[in-house]
Amino acid sequence: MNTSALSFMPLPQDQLVRRAVIHGGDNDSTGTIACAWWGALHGFRGVPSCNWKHTEGVKTSRNLGLSLLEAVEAGGGANG
Repeated sequence: MNTSALSFMPLPQDQLVRRAVIHGGDNDSTGTIACAWWGALHGFRGVPSCNWKHTEGVKTSRNLGLSLLEAVEAGGGANG
C-alpha cells in the first residue's frame, strides 16, 4: 500500500488534509508538502476561503502566480 502524501492527490482538499496531516509522525512536514503539491495542481479550487483568505501575503502570492501563468502562456518562460 502506498502511503505517501502524494498518492492522495486525486482526493478533495479536506480528505488530503485528513490523510496527509492527521497521523502520527512528522505530520507537519508531510502536510506542508502534500498541500503545497495539491495547491500547485489545483490552486484554490475546492479549498474553503476561510482556510486562506486572511493569510498574510495571499494577494501578493496570487498575483505572482497569475503573472507567472501569463508569462508561460505567452511563451515567456525561463527559456523564453
